[in-house]
Amino acid sequence: MSIEVVVAKESDKELWEKIVRESIHTHIFHSWEWLKIAEKHTENKLYPLIILKGETPIGIYPVFLNSRHFLKLAFSPPPYTGISYLGPAVLDYHKLKEDKKLSILDGLVKSVNSLLFSEFNASYFLTNLSPKLIDIRPYKWLGYEIEPFFHYSLDLSKGPEEVWRRFKKEARENVKKAIKSGFIAEIGTIEDIKFVYDMLKERYAEQGIRMGMRYEYLKEVCKKFEDNIKIFLCKKDSGYTTGIVALCFKDRISFWIGGAKSGSNYSNDLVHWEAIKWACENGFKYYEEFGAGTERLARFKSKFNPELVICFSVRKYKGFHMKLLEHVYKMGRNYLRI
Repeated sequence: MSIEVVVAKESDKELWEKIVRESIHTHIFHSWEWLKIAEKHTENKLYPLIILKGETPIGIYPVFLNSRHFLKLAFSPPPYTGISYLGPAVLDYHKLKEDKKLSILDGLVKSVNSLLFSEFNASYFLTNLSPKLIDIRPYKWLGYEIEPFFHYSLDLSKGPEEVWRRFKKEARENVKKAIKSGFIAEIGTIEDIKFVYDMLKERYAEQGIRMGMRYEYLKEVCKKFEDNIKIFLCKKDSGYTTGIVALCFKDRISFWIGGAKSGSNYSNDLVHWEAIKWACENGFKYYEEFGAGTERLARFKSKFNPELVICFSVRKYKGFHMKLLEHVYKMGRNYLRI
């Protein structure tokens, strides 16, 4: 039975959310409302694709299209939205036999490729795939370029004491030093988003980097998904020193943005420990840390002794000129790509 894709309508929202809840490939980023907010605050048109096997919906594939002059650029996810990955999500994928997995994945990749490059006449397509979707062969067979990217995942199943024991000694000592020095970690409110954003923006400005994510987008996302957002702050005396925004989804909590380096080398260790303790106490099984591909950040995050998670980014160009334009674009726009 053939695999096809159709563009979802507003009336398909309930079906879409059902797939988001049940597929192993999804994060909160796949949620219908999050995608709509991303569309609203970027120069991209959302095409929420539903994957059909015959007439049966078996998955989703959110794609954003950006028309610039004579170019049409497709993304999943779009830049500057802080969405770590999107790509396709298939129902019951982990329960299928290998031949069925390959057949479905190959069919949906071919269908989306045809839609974008033949019907939509896209010049470029970039997808960051879910950590649970590591079979990139159908993309390779269609000529996509493939590049790995990395996250960390910390197993919380044995409780905070075991997590603490497995920390690198340096991390444990830093937490103790922070507490001894008078730093206090606490849970913030949605209003504290502005502090985390401003501190992050200031930190990157010091490095000559312009932040691409808009505050209005971040504010609307956090307000809409308030029940899924946790903010952890560190303060000393009457002032906050750092903070992080975490996303709660299914059985995991994910360190999303924040953690800008402050005057203290210890406050970030303390605020992460606070987030990990809270996650353990509230029944989460994993603590995710997005972005482990940058050496400096990877060395900091590795102190908590997580497991390395390898993901894949796939891209395809229509013509060599697009590859050259992408290189010029990256060199010319010095943005924080979150």
